[in-house]
Amino acid sequence: MGLFYLFWCSWEQRKLGDFYTFKNGLNKEKVYFGYGDSIVNFTDVFHNRQIYSSTLKGKVCVNKKELENYKVKEGDLFFTRTSETIDEIGFPAVVMEPMERVVFSGFVLRGRAEKNDPLVNIFKSYIFFTDNFRSEMKKKSSMTTRALTSGTALKEMYFSYPKDLEEQTKIGEILLRLDNIITLHQRKLEHLQLQKKALLQQMFV
Repeated sequence: MGLFYLFWCSWEQRKLGDFYTFKNGLNKEKVYFGYGDSIVNFTDVFHNRQIYSSTLKGKVCVNKKELENYKVKEGDLFFTRTSETIDEIGFPAVVMEPMERVVFSGFVLRGRAEKNDPLVNIFKSYIFFTDNFRSEMKKKSSMTTRALTSGTALKEMYFSYPKDLEEQTKIGEILLRLDNIITLHQRKLEHLQLQKKALLQQMFV
């Protein structure tokens, strides 16, 4: 039966805009970066499906109003907003834990549930990274000097999900476990490549 034995419950198709409101992030001059409070940057969203406070490296100096306007909460859904290539637009990531004094960059968009979020965090971190969703994202993005997407475009994007939260959790946990296995094998591969390189250097000195 494989992984598909989990897919018992009915799935529903809805627009992102049915549940989430989108907001552009913080833009400031370079002099304000490198110190202060933590910030969710483009690379945090592009390279990770799940965001934790321990993985955030960027810092920015913000005032009280900026901290309130751009604060990050558990469950927030981020998408990469602009890049040099359209292939890097719309990468998703989800905040997996409570955050204290964290804001987000203008290079990403934040989606936040207006009322009750229909998606559990672990499932949410994967459902918007499917080939179909990524393909539709590229079609709805614009390209001038830089590739760009917007909250207006994201609100019109469709996604499918099981209404049963337990099923969402099980699916998300399976995908996370597979990600961890892939990461482990990648590290093993990198280690073997380094061993091979060292051996070749010793053989042909």
